[in-house]
Amino acid sequence: MKQRNYLTEILLINFSILFLFLADRLLKYFTLYKLPYQGVYFISAPWNIGLKFLQNKFIAFSLPMPVEITIIFSLIILILLLFFLFKVYKKRKIVLIIALTLITAGALSNLTDRILYGYVIDYINIFSLSFFNIADIMIVGGVILFIIKYYGYQKK
Repeated sequence: MKQRNYLTEILLINFSILFLFLADRLLKYFTLYKLPYQGVYFISAPWNIGLKFLQNKFIAFSLPMPVEITIIFSLIILILLLFFLFKVYKKRKIVLIIALTLITAGALSNLTDRILYGYVIDYINIFSLSFFNIADIMIVGGVILFIIKYYGYQKK
């Protein structure tokens, strides 16, 4: 019975994260090919919250790096993430599985953009200052979850 619950949890986790990944890819397509140039805002001034296309050629924290190096670096990180993810699957650590799967799926979506376009498609715009996408949210959420869980292990 315990095996069935674990498999059900894993399937639910993977389908949920796959849904987020596909939603990100779909919104990126919409942003690139269908969104008006000026964007679509759900809340106007002074907040300006909506969807607007931005080519993000930088890596984390707006650090500049040539796209070729970024792709190689991203591939190495993805391989390491998959290695750790398989180890965590064997140990049945659900929270760490969620964290690493979120990070991996987000990184894969952004890597796909870099390979196809040479930049990451960002589309969520808040306060006309910050641009990001669902993949970025997945990565940050996964990292936060990982840190919280890891910190919990260290306390024990």
